[in-house]
Amino acid sequence: MSSATMHLTAAVVRLAYRPRLRTAEAARRRMNAPRQPASPSRALTRRHHVSRRSIAGFTTYAVTPAGCDDSSPTVLYLHGGAYISPITGAHWKFIGGLADAGAKVVVPLYPLAPRYTAADTYTFLYELYTTLIARSTSIAVAGDSAGGGLALGLSQTLPPHLPQPDRLVLISPWLDASLTNPEIAEVEHRDPWLSREGLIEAGLAWAGEWSTQDPRVSPIRASTASLPPTDVYIGDRDILHPDVRRYASTAASHRRHPITLVEQPGAIHVYPLTPTPEERRARAAIIRTLSERTPRR
Repeated sequence: MSSATMHLTAAVVRLAYRPRLRTAEAARRRMNAPRQPASPSRALTRRHHVSRRSIAGFTTYAVTPAGCDDSSPTVLYLHGGAYISPITGAHWKFIGGLADAGAKVVVPLYPLAPRYTAADTYTFLYELYTTLIARSTSIAVAGDSAGGGLALGLSQTLPPHLPQPDRLVLISPWLDASLTNPEIAEVEHRDPWLSREGLIEAGLAWAGEWSTQDPRVSPIRASTASLPPTDVYIGDRDILHPDVRRYASTAASHRRHPITLVEQPGAIHVYPLTPTPEERRARAAIIRTLSERTPRR
């Protein structure tokens, strides 16, 4: 049973956020509206060293805790936003928790639609990942929503000369841009946040010249055999839940390393980033996993 706070959060989300992607027209308006990424908070910059640099023309932040050295774990964190919205304060709060636990967190402001497409995003991320893997003894890739799908897509399509990350953590990952799973219809009326029509429009814009069936756009369609240990968090009031369950079931029998699926009853989209008791439990587990010093496999 979900908490009273989760019920209240769902009601607020339905009023404040659902209209943004309720229809294809709403998605197009959001894509074409001016959008500015949130900056790291003052509290975060007081606690940790926060640097920024440009890689391939895109800003990338690094949040480095005091005492961090070459043996400290590195987390590449990819924020959500349907591939059309920039990073938010909620993302920075979550990132701050990872840094508080001792992880160096690299946060790219990756290319977004409609100005850019998936091809631009992957070109950028391959270059960034190449840089990180050369400097890190332990690296995990994590992300929420679209960022979770992108984290999986990146790992599944890495060039052969690049090693896999040591861990993946996916929070409510968007795994199929086309959202064709018939089970989604049953969940959609219970989801207070996401609507299939708006998401499909955003996914088409981000796919660009690539098909939405391309595994880089819809990573549910790629091979899972070589992936590292993976943790996936999802609520059952999330229209992405049916695809996540399908992916986890298939992946469990086709990979060498374990996949752990955490399904939270009554929880909404990206619940580990919401101000709820369910969030606190999930965030503690995620931070514990990502702050471990895992030697390169």
